[in-house]
Amino acid sequence: MAQGVTPWLGLRAGANYFTYGYEATESDINYDLDLELKSFGLFADIHPFKQAFRLSVGFLINGNGIDGTGKRTTGSTNINIGGKDYILDSIGLDLSYNTFAPYVGLGFDTTFGDEDNWGFAFDLGVMFSGSPEAKLSPRGSASVLNDPTFQSDVEKEKQEIQDELNQFGFWPVLSAGIVYQF
Repeated sequence: MAQGVTPWLGLRAGANYFTYGYEATESDINYDLDLELKSFGLFADIHPFKQAFRLSVGFLINGNGIDGTGKRTTGSTNINIGGKDYILDSIGLDLSYNTFAPYVGLGFDTTFGDEDNWGFAFDLGVMFSGSPEAKLSPRGSASVLNDPTFQSDVEKEKQEIQDELNQFGFWPVLSAGIVYQF
């Protein structure tokens, strides 16, 4: 939804939702993962030439994340955690981002300032969501889960994953759509 406020300023809100299931291997653990992309955004669009081109600033309420379950590799009775093999049922993985994510971008909206009902919108920008936070949830016997060495290895495994994720604080955003104005 968008609303022109002045000949050079518009306000816009949008939402998205997408899920995708896939398999991946991380640190010798096979994961069944579910990617969930969901967010709601509010934006101010500055049209410096009072036409279709726009510069946008705003934020997203970010619900993006990944969760999944790690399992033993085929033919193995163990899951390798922190460089050591443990007999576990499974291990849960949850990656979550900051809820508040600032956004900057540029784009076009061919209906801005026109009387045309139909048009095209395009945006290219970047969202700062912060690096995702990794959480591991091992499942298995209490004797393994309560072992201090195991707990230390779980923390080591989590830190290895977190170190790889720390480079993903900024995400590119590409958006295109058909516009109808009432």
